Amino acid sequence: MPTHPRTVLPVGSQNSRCWLFRVGVLAVVCGTLLHLPMFAAARDMDYHMAGMETGTTMTVAMLLLVAGSALTLAGLLTPRRGAAAPDVTVVDGDTDTAPARRARSTLIGAMILAVAIDAQKPFTFTFIIPAVTDEYGLSAPGVPGASAVPVAVLPLAGIAGTTIGSLVWGYLGDRIGRQASIVYAAVLFVGTSVCGAMPTFTGNVIMCFAMGLAAGGMLPVIFTLLAETIPRRIRGRVMVLVGGLGAALGFLLASWSATVLMPLLGWRALWLIGAPTGLLLLAVCRFVPESPRFLLLHGKHEQALSILHRFGMRLAPATHPDPGGSASTLLLAPRLRAATAALLTCGIAWGLANFGFLVWLPQALTTSGVAIGTVTTTLAQSALVSLPGVIAVAWLYARWGNHRTVTAAAALTALTLLAFAALTPAIIGSTTVLLISTVLLLLAIYALHAAIIPYSAELFPTAIRARGTALVAGATKLGGIAALTLTTAGITPPGITASALLAALPMLAGMTLLWTVPGRVGSLRARGARLGGDQSR
Repeated sequence: MPTHPRTVLPVGSQNSRCWLFRVGVLAVVCGTLLHLPMFAAARDMDYHMAGMETGTTMTVAMLLLVAGSALTLAGLLTPRRGAAAPDVTVVDGDTDTAPARRARSTLIGAMILAVAIDAQKPFTFTFIIPAVTDEYGLSAPGVPGASAVPVAVLPLAGIAGTTIGSLVWGYLGDRIGRQASIVYAAVLFVGTSVCGAMPTFTGNVIMCFAMGLAAGGMLPVIFTLLAETIPRRIRGRVMVLVGGLGAALGFLLASWSATVLMPLLGWRALWLIGAPTGLLLLAVCRFVPESPRFLLLHGKHEQALSILHRFGMRLAPATHPDPGGSASTLLLAPRLRAATAALLTCGIAWGLANFGFLVWLPQALTTSGVAIGTVTTTLAQSALVSLPGVIAVAWLYARWGNHRTVTAAAALTALTLLAFAALTPAIIGSTTVLLISTVLLLLAIYALHAAIIPYSAELFPTAIRARGTALVAGATKLGGIAALTLTTAGITPPGITASALLAALPMLAGMTLLWTVPGRVGSLRARGARLGGDQSR
């Protein structure tokens, strides 16, 4: 049995175009490094770069980033070869060997790291908004600034980028491969870290939008890869653990970076660390294989068999082959229609909670008189305390099934938000109450986030799995876009109570919609085969 080569280049990219990939990565790294001298020059101004003049060096650096990103993608656009393997499907192997367990453990560790690095970016907005408001003299809820421009434009641009990025990355995942898409996202993470070196607010907005494009599709591609690589018997709990631990570690990375780096290097450092973490992810990608199902779909049979052997799986005759048709036709098929609608509604509600309420919370607390240091420390402690809850979510996912777990997580999120609305005076007046409330909220959000994307990845057929999962992931950002659009228009909900209700009520609606279709959503094990999704037994 041939062995799968470990390389930072994606499977199938060792061809005449690989030099484009290498040159592109080098250009992105050089373009990023050329931004650092200007950041260092702001040391005597406490790293406030507003109003600094840009020179030729930064212009050259930006050109290198754009050209390098294009060359990297060109190097990954490998030709499709061969015909899809007919009438076969992937099933668990007859034995579970030690090498297979090691291969799975390595992949799981790499994907947890990837999710953490990805999740850290949107969570960063939670901590930098007050400092950005101050440096640029922007307006914020309860904080009129010298400029009429609201600070909410910055997270709005980032979240809008993630929404579009989810759709783009869904297409790339089905076009260039799951592994190649993760590699490309890692390269873009490095380049878009220069958001922290933009002297103008407009430059920050543009680069945050680009960062969102890079980050938007990472989750659906990761879960698509896991759904097609991990054996059926452990797949559900593995995906929940990866999503939950990754999101929790991402929030922990953002919160502790804010606690440690902001006093020393200012808020910009929280973006600049995207360069080393992106390079770390790029290095880790050498341990990430391509999806064997994707390889079979594109005629790369030998590579697929090698990866299946490494991960303890094998091929078997397909009793329910993948259905044909376009992505839109498959997504709106009768058996998928209700499930897709329920997941999209819950996703939008989750976005309102995560990108709306959590982003507003620090500003609302500081406006109410809570010290910013107390806010960041409390959020960091809450993230750490909430981390073990992911284990319980994984157990529930395996014990209850995907539908019940997603529904319960949506209910817990709604109830916790309602508690924030009801206990606002106590939360403002007591650090202990704030800590307990935040722990419960983060646990609920982690639980829903950890379950909804894996649920989606198990639902859709192989040919559109990345796009279908990306659609649900994109929906999780739409709620944030709605919330931040309101803020930008100057109609932000006043205070913690109104903000919590704005997120809680749609979450209740999403939970109800999901609960009303249990017979059509809940039993994915049998339905996955009929839909051409997961046919493993």
